[in-house]
Amino acid sequence: MITPDRLQGRVNGTMRFIAQCTNPVGAFLAGIIGTIAGLQIPLFIGALGIQLGFVILFLSPVRNYENKPVGTP
Repeated sequence: MITPDRLQGRVNGTMRFIAQCTNPVGAFLAGIIGTIAGLQIPLFIGALGIQLGFVILFLSPVRNYENKPVGTP
């Protein structure tokens, strides 16, 4: 909502790149934790991580933004 239309593609590409670059790191760490502590702990940590993303967005000011064009008062 706050990104101008002309930059939407660049922002989307950057966000997808960042999100996809973290997948191998998370898989590697989950594999290490799974090898050391068993399979239940990495699954539990992953479930908490998903919920943490929701909590961060819920508490952020993003949900208070109004849907109006950029540059209008």
